[in-house]
Amino acid sequence: MRFHRVKIFCVALVLAVLAVGGPVRAADSKREVRAQWLVEAQPGDPWPSYWLVNKDHPELRQEMFLAGPIADDRPWISEVVAVDEERGIYLIVYYAGQPGTSEMVDVFYALIYDARKKALLGHFPYRRTSSRSDYSPEWVFERNRILVRDEGAETAVINY
Repeated sequence: MRFHRVKIFCVALVLAVLAVGGPVRAADSKREVRAQWLVEAQPGDPWPSYWLVNKDHPELRQEMFLAGPIADDRPWISEVVAVDEERGIYLIVYYAGQPGTSEMVDVFYALIYDARKKALLGHFPYRRTSSRSDYSPEWVFERNRILVRDEGAETAVINY
């Protein structure tokens, strides 16, 4: 009899968790953060500028850096990186173009976003790669801060 009560309790617990959307996983949080952002074109002369804009909080916006020509003529969000999910710190990574003459280099930038405070903490080069080399800055994730070390620039320290 006791075994059946425990079994019924476990089934009820599983059903309760599933009824409220299931357990929270990193992928769900990153997916939710990704869904909050869009790329918006602003008319310009001779080319438009592009902005990362938060759909729910339009005042959260960052002009996107365009490093060179882009396929489909428009930058896009390539990924969301969870830096510290407990504190709601994410990187919104976007494709910024492909500059180069003798060597084509794919350039990605990252917007550092505090999802809990609804704040932008920084905007830095994230990755620069070609078929021959990796010119990417070094990103160091420490407790409560991010360091971005890029060749020829001072180390950026972002505290959160």
